[in-house]
Amino acid sequence: MGVNGIYGLSGSGLDIESMVKVGMMSKQSEYDKMAQKFTKNEWTKAAYLDVYSTVNTFNTSTLSQYKMSANMNAKTADSSSSAVKVSANASAGIMSHKVEVAELSSNAYLVGVDSVTRKNTSAQNSIKLADAIFRSDMTDNGDGTVTVDVGAGSTFTRTYNLTDVAFKFTLTDGTQGDVSQMSDAEKSAYTVSYTYQDLLGDSNTGAVTFNDLVSKINGLDTNIRASYDSVNDRFSFYNREGGKDNSIQFTLDAMPAGYTGYGSFGANESASMLNTRDFLNGLNLMQSKGTEVYSGLESSKDFSYNTQTKIFTNTTNGMTYNTGTKEYYDPNTNLSYKTTTRKFYSEGNEVQSGTDSNGNTYYYTTDSDGNENVLSAGSFTMPSRTPGTMEVTVGSTKTVSGTNGSVKVDGITYETTDNKVSVGGITYTALDKTSSAATVSVTQDTDAIIDKVKQFVEDYNKLLSGLYEKYDEKPNKDYKPLTQSQKDNMKDEQIEKWEEKAKAGLLYHDQTLGKIIDNMRSAISNTVEGVNGKYNSAYSIGISTTGIKGQLVLDETKLKNALAEDSDAVYNVFAKLDNNDEASGNGIAQRLGDVMVTAAKNIRSKSGSSADITEDSDLNNLLRELQTKMSNFKKLMSSFEDKLYKKYDAMEVTLAKLGTQLNFVLGGNQ
Repeated sequence: MGVNGIYGLSGSGLDIESMVKVGMMSKQSEYDKMAQKFTKNEWTKAAYLDVYSTVNTFNTSTLSQYKMSANMNAKTADSSSSAVKVSANASAGIMSHKVEVAELSSNAYLVGVDSVTRKNTSAQNSIKLADAIFRSDMTDNGDGTVTVDVGAGSTFTRTYNLTDVAFKFTLTDGTQGDVSQMSDAEKSAYTVSYTYQDLLGDSNTGAVTFNDLVSKINGLDTNIRASYDSVNDRFSFYNREGGKDNSIQFTLDAMPAGYTGYGSFGANESASMLNTRDFLNGLNLMQSKGTEVYSGLESSKDFSYNTQTKIFTNTTNGMTYNTGTKEYYDPNTNLSYKTTTRKFYSEGNEVQSGTDSNGNTYYYTTDSDGNENVLSAGSFTMPSRTPGTMEVTVGSTKTVSGTNGSVKVDGITYETTDNKVSVGGITYTALDKTSSAATVSVTQDTDAIIDKVKQFVEDYNKLLSGLYEKYDEKPNKDYKPLTQSQKDNMKDEQIEKWEEKAKAGLLYHDQTLGKIIDNMRSAISNTVEGVNGKYNSAYSIGISTTGIKGQLVLDETKLKNALAEDSDAVYNVFAKLDNNDEASGNGIAQRLGDVMVTAAKNIRSKSGSSADITEDSDLNNLLRELQTKMSNFKKLMSSFEDKLYKKYDAMEVTLAKLGTQLNFVLGGNQ
């Protein structure tokens, strides 16, 4: 439509829209050429960015592994004993070592040897914390108070405010210092505390469960982790860090002044201490290593625990305690105890006691004929059958600690908290005590080094091949970027195929790309200066080029011979760094790294480092300039189009007037 929307009134029959379109063709053609130029440069920028990404990845990810001594001078270590596991890094000397493990380190660990004791006998399957603390269900009085039966040996009922503290203890791992010297604010990070309302629960929040307690413990700022086994109804605790300085410490505050007995206290703090004490002791926790494991059952009290078999073993005499079936077995006396029958057995026969003629007690089993088989007559003493579990008391801290290990390497003793010792580039991991010194032998890992060199050849060839592919790809002059009007008359599939051909050869014989290729080939072919001996180049260790495009090939036999003669040969050729920062003294991987850094810098200068065209670079500057020209030309085209419409509108007005005059003249003659 024209500017005034009036053409066609004259009856001239002229197609003004077509006339304007024809008038705009030269301008549209000029704009399309600018748009095509913009698109081609945008494609060229994308092609550069693809190379930029490739060289960056090669440098930071692929190439970095060939600069590492751990890969290019790999060592392997073997131990003559299964008690010592070893690994060696590149700095380890090729030699043998003597290793002895005197003691293994351990983590502080507590495990439940029996089900959780619940005071509420009518809720023995409950996992609510309240049922383990109180003798019966809690009673909400509806006035902000709650009544509970603490069950101190007999029914004992007390009423507390719902906001009073019902349960509270401090749990630390030995790294926080003396708990008794901490302020309340300092202790808050290590304190587990619940009110009576927490234990009761409400419509919005359920009552606190064993699982909630575990989550709260694990959320404290300590290395201690707790878990609750719902199948076996048992708690366990462990410190993630080993060694004697890392422990599990339960602390209950002292009773308030004036406290005289369980039935006479008035402050809610004393109630919470007693509730907490009873609960912790009701977990029936036994130490896995340290003191007070099984009081009266064994004197050494030095045990280890296998979490898979759930068996404790006395590390001194081998006595084992299977907490899964509650059977305790001493291999030295062949004596076991079963809690199901509460009796001791020897070789499957019940152990009984009798009194001899001198009034002394003796122990025996009875065979199928009724004969008594006396067990160590006159000297056998029946062990206690009551396990000594952890006992927490009010006003004190109960500490369970880990132990330090002791490993001797070549006559020098090292203490360890995690059973690992690193000396001279070798890491020794103690798995068990040694009865005699283990021999550790360090050798070069030739196979690993050869595999790395083979992988380098593949990676290098892949990169070089990809660069040559872009460099040698010729452009297709018959395919240019499509104009918008051309796209409007094509299907998406046709557009995609056209643009694929139009994008060919964007970097054909590009100088920036050619420079990267030349520098890569030079980095491989040049000698590494400053290396003593004949193994000072890629060629000397079996790497050579083939064909006009510099693809690498590897002679494995030559590489093996080089490593046999000089264990540092591959490392020097690949990863050596010149002390004076001279490129000629660097290994080929170091040189290639410099090539990639320079390449990335040059590409950034050419195209930028991202799709954003605001970054300063040659192509970005050109694209912004074209954008401005295209925008300005669009405005010019719009103005030119308006002028054409105004011109044809004026013509229509004139023709309309002439038509009116003509009709008047013709009408007058009639």
